[in-house]
Amino acid sequence: MNFHDSCHGKPSEKTLAASLGVTTGRNPRGNLWKNFRVRVCTRLSPGIPRAEVHGVECVRSPCSGVRRFKNLSSQVSKTCSHCHYTIWGFVSPAYKCLGIKSEGLYRLCGASSLVEEVYGNLNKDGAKADVSAETYNDVNIIAGALKLYLRDLPSPVVTYEAYPQLIAAARLADEQSQLKAVCHFLKELPFAHLDTLHCLMAHLGRVAQHEADNRMGPENLARVFGPTLLRPPNDDPILAIQDIHLQKKLTELFIRHHHLLF
Repeated sequence: MNFHDSCHGKPSEKTLAASLGVTTGRNPRGNLWKNFRVRVCTRLSPGIPRAEVHGVECVRSPCSGVRRFKNLSSQVSKTCSHCHYTIWGFVSPAYKCLGIKSEGLYRLCGASSLVEEVYGNLNKDGAKADVSAETYNDVNIIAGALKLYLRDLPSPVVTYEAYPQLIAAARLADEQSQLKAVCHFLKELPFAHLDTLHCLMAHLGRVAQHEADNRMGPENLARVFGPTLLRPPNDDPILAIQDIHLQKKLTELFIRHHHLLF
């Protein structure tokens, strides 16, 4: 069975940012996904247009080729996320791999004060917010702002109404049955939520393609994003704990099969 054909069809190709928003008001459906613009994703995935970032040689380690790096200045040793060679930045400049291949992307945390700063700027200024590498040279700050944004949405990406059916689909015995059920229930999501989920899963799929470098395959990414995207009705903490393995299982299914489900 072709799941793509059995579903609603592929949404228009939008960036994640075009669908997201946090402001609510008299028209929550229209305002909810308004502000989170493309500039966040330009820092997180090579598949989305970005401002030019110049590659430099990994002069402090045996990396080959030209890659993306950030300057470091540190009194303690750092490890290159690409080649794992120990580098130092206190006496002279050093470089650390930057971007989608960064080890622990979405698992590691950026400085909390800067994550909050980016989050606030995006809520206030939308597309005009500065999230450039020149201003925030740690990609984990931008990744952290995205996670915070999704976590703080008053209505989660997977709506409270769709949650029970999708969790029930994750309990089915085999993956083929799970895919059929998930494909059916995804059609019940409002378009803004569905389009956001589609773009986010496509992005995480690209992140997972670099698992050998970033150590963030579908399972690890699902562990990070599952409880954020799938929240039980009324945010019931007991139910959230009981369902945590199903939230992870379902999110991993989204990531691995996003090209079939959306």
